[in-house]
Amino acid sequence: MTKIISLTNEVYEKLKKLKKNMSFSKEIDELIEKSSEKGDVRNLRKFMGVWTKTEATAFQKEVAESRKNARPRSFA
Repeated sequence: MTKIISLTNEVYEKLKKLKKNMSFSKEIDELIEKSSEKGDVRNLRKFMGVWTKTEATAFQKEVAESRKNARPRSFA
């Protein structure tokens, strides 16, 4: 049986990136299984909407700036 659910565009895009070659159902099932293994299905919330768009953008800018200022490591 198939059910229809609604997702925000933001959540849909996040899930689309996670799923790679899997179906959406399979990816959601795996996320639930991984979360359940830790004993609490509510842990799934960690993957969904943790940051606002503004917070995520600010974080991306910080990471980009940090990478720009980083020096390559020498393994000699």
